Amino acid sequence: MKRFLTSILLVTLLIGFGSKDVRAYSTNSLNSLSNFLMPADTIKPRVNTLGIDSINVPCKNEFIDSPISLEDNVNTDMEMRPFLAVGNSLPINANGKPFCFEAGFFKAFYIVRDLSSNVSDTSIRIINCMCSPAGLIQNNLEQIIGLRFDPNNKLLFVILSSSSSEEIEAKVLDIYGKEVYSNNYKDEGLKEMEIPLNEAAAGVYLVKVQIGNSSFVKKILLN
Repeated sequence: MKRFLTSILLVTLLIGFGSKDVRAYSTNSLNSLSNFLMPADTIKPRVNTLGIDSINVPCKNEFIDSPISLEDNVNTDMEMRPFLAVGNSLPINANGKPFCFEAGFFKAFYIVRDLSSNVSDTSIRIINCMCSPAGLIQNNLEQIIGLRFDPNNKLLFVILSSSSSEEIEAKVLDIYGKEVYSNNYKDEGLKEMEIPLNEAAAGVYLVKVQIGNSSFVKKILLN
C-alpha cells in the first residue's frame, strides 16, 4: 500500500513540478507523505493470557502471576509494554504484595493501549486461593467427580462415580465470581446432578462442588 501511494505521489509531483524538481525530494520525504495519507490504525490491541485463565495459590502465599503476551496489528509487544496496566483484587500483605489470606476466588486483570491510543478489552484470570482445610480443589474428589455438558440443551451434568450420603452443594460462578447457579442436594445415593445453563452467556465459568469438608473446582467454557 505504501509503495502504491508513493508511486501516485511521484506521478503527481512529475506532472506538477517536472522530473528535475522531483529528484530534489528525498525518499524520507516521500515516505512521510505516504504515511500521512495512510488510514489511521483503529484496531484494538489484545492481551493474550496464553491459555492460563486461572491460577491456584496455596494459603498464606503471595500471588505470582504467569506470563502474558501483547498482540497488535501494528505495534510489537515491547513497544506496548510501557502502556500495560495490571491489577488484581487480592488483599495486600505488609510488604505490599498481593496475598492469599483466606479461601476464595479473586481476579487479575490486564489492559493495554497501543501507540495509536487504541485500548484493549480487559483480559481476566481467576485467582483461586486454597486456604481452608476443605480446600477449593481436593485430589480425592477429582477422582470421583466428572462433568458432561449437553450443548443442545445447555445442561451441565455433574456425575459421581460413587454415591454420597452427605449433603452436596453445587455452584457455577462466572469469571467475576458471581453465582449463576447454586443448589443443595440432600438425596442419599445421588450420583448425577443436572445444572441448567440456558441463561448463561458464552464465556469461562467455574463449577464448584462441595461434599462435606471437601470441594472440587473445574473450569468450563461455554460457546
